[in-house]
Amino acid sequence: MHLVKAACSCTPVARVFIPRTGSIRSPTRCYSSAYKFTRSVLLSQSDISVPCVAHARRLPLRTLTARALSTGSMATVDGKRLFEALTKIDGLLLTQDLSGVDKLFTNDSIFRSDGITLPTDLKGLEAVRGYYEQYFKQYAYRHVPIAQGMNEERKIGFAFSVEEKVTPTPGMTEQPGLPEEASEPSYIWSLAKYEFTEDLKCKDATLYRQMGKDEMYARLKNPDKVTQSTKEDSALLAKLRGPELEGSDKTADTATLKQRMAMAREFSEIWTTGDPSPADRILAEDMTSQDVIFSSSGTKGRDAWKKMISGVFEGWTSHGQKNDVAITPDGGKAFVSWTNEGVEKTGDHNLLSGMSMLVFNKAGKIADVIAFRSPLESEKATLFK
Repeated sequence: MHLVKAACSCTPVARVFIPRTGSIRSPTRCYSSAYKFTRSVLLSQSDISVPCVAHARRLPLRTLTARALSTGSMATVDGKRLFEALTKIDGLLLTQDLSGVDKLFTNDSIFRSDGITLPTDLKGLEAVRGYYEQYFKQYAYRHVPIAQGMNEERKIGFAFSVEEKVTPTPGMTEQPGLPEEASEPSYIWSLAKYEFTEDLKCKDATLYRQMGKDEMYARLKNPDKVTQSTKEDSALLAKLRGPELEGSDKTADTATLKQRMAMAREFSEIWTTGDPSPADRILAEDMTSQDVIFSSSGTKGRDAWKKMISGVFEGWTSHGQKNDVAITPDGGKAFVSWTNEGVEKTGDHNLLSGMSMLVFNKAGKIADVIAFRSPLESEKATLFK
């Protein structure tokens, strides 16, 4: 990835979450001023503050909310409301407020399986609430939002984030026979897509995330088969933290946003056709691509990426794809989700699905791809116990 470590090397030293008041008390320092642990919009009944004493004064939520919604980041009132709804949902992982789940999800909402951390779909508000409740009980962690993008026409939003120092709660997740490494802190990258109703409640959600160390050792035959992010990896993501999360009014012009949305669609279509030739137009020559679930090394260079695509389609025939795209207000990143129906070389009918965050360089080319995908059925047999 084309990321440079931020100049400031400060690290979090403590954090205490107070559920009753929804506040944070922390002498936490951040990696850089671009890595402030802020939230532009959160649950309106909470009073969250910026806990970075190195680079920011403590500001109440109301100040941050007013700043975010008074900027020109969103083209329409609906756009502003969509951004607010998206940020509130992502903020559930910060506030850990289960009552917020009831307010933000529909009664018939669906939380879709990623085939990795969530084996089957969760259907209904009670099941979705149970998912959040279980996660809050099982782990202590620090939620760090990185980027958020929207598609107003489709009423969808994407949120990329990192959970830092994810540590199993004693007595909640231990299983007999697991090595000591299973209880060590994890750094988990995740990418979520939320689809909203007209009144901006979430009716459909999909979350792709890396496994924590406890999950890997408990469920996988060989934990080395999946990617583990490190503290250093996650620190480098500071470079990608979006201005939309800082209450910035930085926006791209309409033509740029439309062009980059079209490039994101073209990128997605490659996974339908198997034809990598459009990559010459939309990808930087020195681009990098990282499959953050199944590959620790990644792919470096446009030609290597095209070769990878050709290799995938040697064992896979696509019969059609459903995809969604979104863009950040400044046009610096786009998001793609895709579900591809097809047939494996083995003759098995299958679904190949995933999400990617695309990072554009100054020349307007896609320079970095951070990708999440579900395993094929043929892969599941070798992955899981």
